[in-house]
Amino acid sequence: MTADFDSMQPDLDPAASGPAPQPAQPRRASFWQEWLMPMGVLIGLFTLMALAAFIVPRLRPATHSGEQPVSFSKRLLFTSPLDPAAYTPVLAVEGEARVPALPQTLDLGGSTFAVAPIKPELGHWPIPADPHQAGWLYGTLVNYVVGLAYSEEYMALLQSLGAGAQLTLTLDNGVQLQFGSPQLALRQPEAALFEQRQPGLTLVLLGGPEGNEARWVLQAAYLPSAPIVMGQAQTVGDVLITVTRVELVERKPERWLVVDYQLSHNGETALEPAQLSLLLEDGHGLRYQPEMGLGQEGHPAPWTAPLAPGTTLAASASYRLADAPALPLAWIVRLNTDAGPALARFPLGYVPPQPAPAKAAVNVNQAIYEPERNAVRISGTVRNVGQQALAVNGTQVLLKFAGGEATLRSFSPLLPWSLGPGEQESFEAVFDRPAGVQDVTFELLGFVYRLSGLP
Repeated sequence: MTADFDSMQPDLDPAASGPAPQPAQPRRASFWQEWLMPMGVLIGLFTLMALAAFIVPRLRPATHSGEQPVSFSKRLLFTSPLDPAAYTPVLAVEGEARVPALPQTLDLGGSTFAVAPIKPELGHWPIPADPHQAGWLYGTLVNYVVGLAYSEEYMALLQSLGAGAQLTLTLDNGVQLQFGSPQLALRQPEAALFEQRQPGLTLVLLGGPEGNEARWVLQAAYLPSAPIVMGQAQTVGDVLITVTRVELVERKPERWLVVDYQLSHNGETALEPAQLSLLLEDGHGLRYQPEMGLGQEGHPAPWTAPLAPGTTLAASASYRLADAPALPLAWIVRLNTDAGPALARFPLGYVPPQPAPAKAAVNVNQAIYEPERNAVRISGTVRNVGQQALAVNGTQVLLKFAGGEATLRSFSPLLPWSLGPGEQESFEAVFDRPAGVQDVTFELLGFVYRLSGLP
């Protein structure tokens, strides 16, 4: 697997007191303290040194005479995920620095692409090796900037998006952002494409047949009127209630569901908040009462004061969810009047975020040429930074050169094996040395390292 690099990139630099104690009276140390204890310590040290001399050589890889180190460097492949440790907080909410929700998928007119966060390295924006994957420039949270490898198929797809087309960017917390009025143009690289002043989506086709720095760029405007879930307006007594928005809000370790709604009071007397009951019900019939513990960033305030006849009010209700609420969810409104209770039920199309797929992080620690065996030995680590099991098999371990692929002699641990979320494993791969070449590439789970200057 190989990948090229695109030089078009933004300038991102995302960001008890008491009496004083009396000194203890000195006393003579015992024979054990003066002689036996130091001797015991020395005996223990000699024992540990002997064990180390016996064990440590067995922990090291087998060495062979004449071994020569080989220089290696990581190729900038888009498939290399951004390490979660590098997810630096770029948001400040109520004075608290937070890591943002990350885009997971992008829907373009019915074609869905997986999205992964990336950062430009060494002055390049990596072109995706997987043509069905897009890269989001980490930290672009107002104007989401996404890159997609150029192809004639994708060019035709973008050209087919009319003025009424809607593009959907789904985040890892379940939120779906809608964008519309897409405009496609051939643009020169300029800072204006990456500005974070206006909410929107900027999609750049990386590479292309033009042979210059110009790139095809699609820009779409954010549609704030397009919520995640829209509900039909229903009448409850003399009140018309409309669900205007439903949003899942992560406040780890808590998860909240916020329902924005509008009340239009058509009665003759003032309506008190206590007359209206707002419940969230899950698929098992468990009901949640609204709570006031969540800050209302971007949402109307909860309804707390009487509503005069003939007036309309925008408000919200927040619910602290269980870890995995049973679906489907419904919002139940009950209005208590002198004539008895009136009910309305709003189905909510909430879908909980799914676990992120398995993602590998591969690091090469050492590359050695063994002339005695005419072999190349590569050692390093594999870490699963995803949320599902990562499978490792022989088809994902390659040593390539201009004339083909080298034979894999051995791989330790013995393949295949699997890593759970967050787990890490050290590896050692031994290949036949390809004849007549000095530069080769080592590939493991989509990561590519270039080995240069083989003896």
